[in-house]
Amino acid sequence: MTRRLWIPLLILSLALPAGAEERYVAFGDSITEGVGDNSSPPGYPPKLQQILRDAGLDAKVENHGLAGESSFEGLERLDEVLAGGGDHLLLMEGTNDVTMIAEGLLSLESVLANLDAMVSKAKPRGMRVYMGTVIPRLPKAKRDSRNAVTEALNWGIYDLTADRNLPFADGWAHFNPFFTPDVYRRLYAGGKDPIGHPNVEGYEELAQLFADQILEVDTVAPVPGRFAPNVDLLSSGSTLTASMYESSNGAGIAFNETTFVINGEVMASASKGSSTKRRANLKATINRKQLGCRVVLSVNSRDRAEPPNEYSSLLWVYSVEGREHLAADVDGNCTVEQFDLEQFATGFGAEIGEPRFNLLLDFNEDGIIDGRDLAILASRFGETTE
Repeated sequence: MTRRLWIPLLILSLALPAGAEERYVAFGDSITEGVGDNSSPPGYPPKLQQILRDAGLDAKVENHGLAGESSFEGLERLDEVLAGGGDHLLLMEGTNDVTMIAEGLLSLESVLANLDAMVSKAKPRGMRVYMGTVIPRLPKAKRDSRNAVTEALNWGIYDLTADRNLPFADGWAHFNPFFTPDVYRRLYAGGKDPIGHPNVEGYEELAQLFADQILEVDTVAPVPGRFAPNVDLLSSGSTLTASMYESSNGAGIAFNETTFVINGEVMASASKGSSTKRRANLKATINRKQLGCRVVLSVNSRDRAEPPNEYSSLLWVYSVEGREHLAADVDGNCTVEQFDLEQFATGFGAEIGEPRFNLLLDFNEDGIIDGRDLAILASRFGETTE
């Protein structure tokens, strides 16, 4: 057992009377119930129970998931479930609301209000609440196949956990193909699933995400939430903003090491976005010189864990008002030159979903960085629009 795991377990053992069973109430929709899992019993709750018991906790994890449930129905059902008692609430709800939001039947704000009300129902009972973010939908889903609504809902959940100082198990980031290569094939049930449910391995990993929060094992870097503007075109004087989030059971965000990276230039260190050190806010105003012919916005961040967990990734790519961007101009400096060729070489041969894949190098946007892209670079080499 690692030292990092041993310390929180010692604290738990001192806080609880000998033989005291801790009850974890897992509440939510079909992702909690275990749809797509062919093991018995299905879902993440029984797998989580085993992980916690293997770690030395006398834990009972109850599965109160209900397939097809919306947050409105969950808010009404929760009273009856909580009346049965429990020490902790594992709350992961919202998958079905995404469909209704995408169809214009619900507002995002109403769903987040429902989740906040669920937290409020558990708190007076002395229950510790662990939030779960909503996992991404499959590309073949009939609604929100590009996960725009799901992403917006999770941004709201990040804000809720920061405001309420709650730990969160981040299924959104862990099951996201942007961060986890081959995730749809490896962790999803597939078949005729119209939305996207985990398979056995996926539920095992979801259980581990909750277990890490319960056992206070910090292996997750800060994650990005809401950013603006999320438009295609920037002009001089535009202001860029973003927020980074850390679970309340994490070590906290290192604010002076959380920065925007704009066209390769590190700038705009974060300011503290909440008294709990779980939210960092970034802000930068872009001048004409910084714009170039394209603005590539990335963010770097790390937490205060030892060793630190680090995050570094692309957030958005903007076109620039009044400037032409050449295909193969990787750094957006208005010229295709040696630097662009060197950057291209770092990703040559990579396909989408692989760690080396960089969408900025996939000039023809076909999901693979290959000879076709090299031909585009060669045909443009030396060209400039300045």
